[in-house]
Amino acid sequence: VPAGEEGTLRLTEAEKETLLHFWQGSLQAAATALSDLLAQDVTIAADAVEIMPESLSQTEAEEFLAVHFAYRGELVGKSLFLVDRQEADAIAALMPGAREAGEEFAAIRESALAEAFSQMLGAAMTNIAGTYGFNIYIDTPEISLSGELPPELAEGRQPLVRLTCRLQRAQQPEGRLWQFLSWETVQELLKLLSPRETAIPESFVAGAGPVLPETESREPLLYSANETGDKILPLDMIRDITVRITGVLGRRKVSLKELRSIAYGAVVELDAAAADPVEVLANGRLVARGQIVVHKDHLGIRLTEIITSEEAF
Repeated sequence: VPAGEEGTLRLTEAEKETLLHFWQGSLQAAATALSDLLAQDVTIAADAVEIMPESLSQTEAEEFLAVHFAYRGELVGKSLFLVDRQEADAIAALMPGAREAGEEFAAIRESALAEAFSQMLGAAMTNIAGTYGFNIYIDTPEISLSGELPPELAEGRQPLVRLTCRLQRAQQPEGRLWQFLSWETVQELLKLLSPRETAIPESFVAGAGPVLPETESREPLLYSANETGDKILPLDMIRDITVRITGVLGRRKVSLKELRSIAYGAVVELDAAAADPVEVLANGRLVARGQIVVHKDHLGIRLTEIITSEEAF
């Protein structure tokens, strides 16, 4: 419930701290993805989160590059990034294929920026899934070189929450970027981040500590106890965490110039041979390999190799 006087909205200091901590981890993952694309060090840090004192106008947004997308899954709502145009042009110019484009650079700038933000946001969502276990994903980011705002975040539609960030590339001057979300979306995010209420078990006797069942009847652990006798988290405490399973046939990196030449009917050759096993990833981490099969009119993977914890890490 919004705090403050009647008719006003306010984020408490604890809520701001929670949001900053949440965003900082995903921004670090996004910075790593951008660093890999640009082949130079990139850092992105969250500075402040605040409710916009005034609505964001289309005139103000036209001074920036606008990147908007929608959250899906457990968090639903539109989000918007505004990036300084000079910084956006610098990022686009460093993307693979841009240097070879020459005079065609202006034509592929939008595609280069779309690829950069797709990689960044994808890495951020993977970080959120791995850190919090949330089933949150995004649709394809849309780039507006004119700073056009999505209708849901247009002037006066609804209160907005602004995240201010610092962006540093190699030895270049520090830049700024901003993320905007609706008040309703931020409130839903805070609900996801709030500690889950847990009922006190009846077996707990005041002053006597918890009464544990006999060893034979306890819930099996996720892993067997190690030789040092370290305590291990019971499976029932984490069994509801969502894990995204992905089958990977192969991969290939192409320049933007090559990407533009791909037409309908073209064959994109991957780095895997036809006889190579398919990789099975759990939240982006390799856990198994197998063969493609058809099972009940659906594609499936018959597992032929399980990756051990030592290999996975």
